[in-house]
Amino acid sequence: MIDPNRVRNIDRIIGSRICWFLSQWSRVTRRRREPKKIKKILFIKISEMGSTILSFPAINFIKKEYPEAQLYFLTFSGNEEIVKILKSFPEKNIYLINNSSIPHLIFDTLKAAKMLRDQKIDVIVDFELFSRISAILGYLIKSPIHIGFYKYHMEGLYRGDFFTHKVIYNHYLHTSLAFLTLAKSIKEPFNSIPLLKKRLTGNLRVPRYKSSKNEIENLWKKIQSLNPKINPSMKLVIFNTHASDFVPERKWPKEYFAKLAQEILKQGNTAIILIGTAKEINYIQDVENKINHPLCINFAGQTDIYELLTLYNISHLMVTNDSGPAHFAAMTPIYIISLFGPETPLLYAPLSTRNVSLSAGLACDPCINTYNARRSPCIDNLCMSELKVKEVLPYMYKIMGLPKPKMTDVTTYNMKDLLAHINAYNKLSLS
Repeated sequence: MIDPNRVRNIDRIIGSRICWFLSQWSRVTRRRREPKKIKKILFIKISEMGSTILSFPAINFIKKEYPEAQLYFLTFSGNEEIVKILKSFPEKNIYLINNSSIPHLIFDTLKAAKMLRDQKIDVIVDFELFSRISAILGYLIKSPIHIGFYKYHMEGLYRGDFFTHKVIYNHYLHTSLAFLTLAKSIKEPFNSIPLLKKRLTGNLRVPRYKSSKNEIENLWKKIQSLNPKINPSMKLVIFNTHASDFVPERKWPKEYFAKLAQEILKQGNTAIILIGTAKEINYIQDVENKINHPLCINFAGQTDIYELLTLYNISHLMVTNDSGPAHFAAMTPIYIISLFGPETPLLYAPLSTRNVSLSAGLACDPCINTYNARRSPCIDNLCMSELKVKEVLPYMYKIMGLPKPKMTDVTTYNMKDLLAHINAYNKLSLS
């Protein structure tokens, strides 16, 4: 995998120059025309699996507006399974870019652009927040309608001037709503500046993943092969203790997770499942060693995405850093405690009414945002370490006393409710 800081620098230094050149060329050559009929729509979301889930309400809106249109999705290869789970795209319409190295990234980007250009796409919806590579891809693919976030008078976010529909990025909107502004801009005229001058109304939801009986049985076999003492009569609590290396400041201290686990295990009839990728096994093993309890297992690297969703379906609660798994969990009825620090739940809270987002609320957070390419100067993430175990425990005790949600339970957000829930931060009353 390419170093995240190297990706940022390439995007900023080289990407912005390519965007400038293409913008000059576009001014000379472009002829704006609206398609007679919208038959093919491409969505671009190349990075961040969690944000891919947040894009679903926008995708779902377009599916309903254009039921006969063919939908396409372009993303990094690591996001393939998440896109498939959305069940909005035929497999042949999911285009992947290998970002394991710079040569692979360049080759696959050009290859994908050529293949999608041959498809004669009518609309491109770019979900990226000021990424130059996605803007360049959209330009190379070509379409009569090209929608994306545009900087207008904001400094330092230049990504060219070749979008036909320039949507202002409103950092007061939850990310799912920001994506919806892109989707709802399709029918707006080219000369409407800035977009979107409409109220957002309706409901927000993410797809529900229902595990089959066979999936549940197979997962239990895998769990009990690691620890036969853990059984279906217990309440399973999942800990997602890691976060991607792209924003490592999001990690809550290992010692805090260990203390939290030790406290909740005292209640009895409870087991802790530590999740993560195969690359995170050693990190998570250290957490398990600190917990040091016979009803705690290191499950890192043991699941694919479908097994992970099944684990959510059979579990009671997940405590997680702000990262992709929190958004995957929103596809199931599990309770979620999401821990925020360098980013804010105002923008990235999971779309689940069973989520509680907690933050220490330091004056410096959030320090990571789209304007600084999600890069923080912080060398000591006190925003996470100042969120103490004693502040999380009351919510955990409250949730553990609630009935386990059924797999058939559906979460649908009214937009006003979403804003009220996020602004309240803590969504379960302790009274």
